[in-house]
Order: sequence, then structure tokens, then C-alpha cells
Amino acid sequence: MFRKIFTVFGLISLVLLSNVAKGQFDDDLTLTGGLNALKVAVPFLTIAPDSRAGAMGDAGVATQPDGYSQHWNPAKYPFMDKKWGVAFSYTPWLRNLVKDINLSYLSGYYKLDENQTISGSLLYFSMGEISFTSTVSSETVTFFNPNEFSLDFGYSRKFSDHISGALAFRYIRSDLTGGYSQQGQSASKAGTAFAADIAMYYQHPVKLSDKFGQMAFGLNISNIGNKLSYSDDPMKDFIPINLRLGGRLTMDIDSYNSFSFTLDANKLLVPTPP
Repeated sequence: MFRKIFTVFGLISLVLLSNVAKGQFDDDLTLTGGLNALKVAVPFLTIAPDSRAGAMGDAGVATQPDGYSQHWNPAKYPFMDKKWGVAFSYTPWLRNLVKDINLSYLSGYYKLDENQTISGSLLYFSMGEISFTSTVSSETVTFFNPNEFSLDFGYSRKFSDHISGALAFRYIRSDLTGGYSQQGQSASKAGTAFAADIAMYYQHPVKLSDKFGQMAFGLNISNIGNKLSYSDDPMKDFIPINLRLGGRLTMDIDSYNSFSFTLDANKLLVPTPP
């Protein structure tokens, strides 16, 4: 059974990776100008809020459950040992380039019983202070602190001793201009959107040789929601709808130490621009 699961997981990962490699390039373009980057609004939703996932290359959909699981895979919460928990992180984002950009994240969960868990989080991204100028660049008009945040609530349930699922609903607000606009331009406004996550998680104990461990797989389709606009222009931008699929193998070395091998594959589910 385990061999079949590993085989299916490997085939799916190869397909996703091949789609990513092809989806970002246009076959009609030359190598000197072939990059066709995807454009999405509120990319702060894809930034890793915790140090563990950030140090592992943003891998987190199948890692051991922790307080930050709301961002990576809320279906992991029913497998937490404690009844409730709170996590907080603060990241001085790109501090060597800009001094006042930061990302803050607050999350928590509460287990209603052995099978059901509710959770929530607040992700806040501050882009520091900027100044708006008129057509005469030396004339400063106003100062503003662009900011974005997302607030979400999740419900997860364990279906058996080894598998669980989760739903999360998210409100997103992005204010980049504070309503500032110049003459002859359409008025700007804060962009808002509503989104949802669908997630699943599977874990099972394993034994290799004389070592015990755990095998896990995770799936999360995040930010499934409407487009976002900063004006009355009918042209709107996609939010970063993302498919994340991953696996983990953890082996216990002794009572205090273990090794984990983790693989995540990601695919942005937004169309490539022409």
C-alpha cells in the first residue's frame, strides 16, 4: 500500500513541476526575452510567516502540525496534541533594502473535541511610509503607509485516525494609496476580496529497518476567490490562487532526535498573460 501511495505521489509531483516549468514561458518567445511572469494582486499572501517553513524553502503543507498550520494546511490542526494554542511571528521583510517594511502574523486554534478544531489567523503586511508627489516631483503632497491584511477563520475535522480535512474562509484588504489620485486619473481605493481554502492531510506511522517514524501527505488549494481592483476600472487582477501538494517522511533517531524529509510542489492557478 505504501509503495502505491509513494508512486502516485511521485507521478503527481512530476506532472505539477512540468506544468510550472512550461506555464511561465511562451513558446513563441526567444530565449533573450522568454520570461512571461504571472501578475497577481496581494502577493503578500504567499510569503512564509514562520521561520521553520521559510528556512525549508516554503515547505509546510505536510510538515508536523504546529501553530502556523493555518497558513500552510489547516487540516493538520486535529492532529495537535494540545487542546489549544497561539502563535505569533514578526518578520522585518527586506530590511537591508527598506527599513520599515514588516510582516506580522497571529494565529490560533481550539479543539472542540478529539475530531473537530476551529482556527483563525491575522496576516498584516506594512510597506512603510511613502510620499505622493504632484506632477512637479519636488512638491510633496502627502505621506501614507500602504498596508495589506487578511483575516480568516477555519474549521477542520478528523475523518479517521489518519486523515483529516479543512475549510477556511478569508477576507482580504489591500490599501496601497489611501485614496490618493492626481487630476485626470480615476480615483483609487482599497481593494477587497473574499477567498476560501480547501485542505486535506494524511499521516501514518511507518517502520524502516529498526527505526520507527511517520509518513504524511498534504494538499491545500488556497485563496480561491474573486478578482481584486484598486479603482472603478473593470479590469481586475487575480489573487494568488495556489495549489500546494507535498509529502513528508520522518524517522526517529532516538527519544529526542529525528530526521524529516519534506517535498512541496506549488502551482499558481491563474492564467498566464498573453
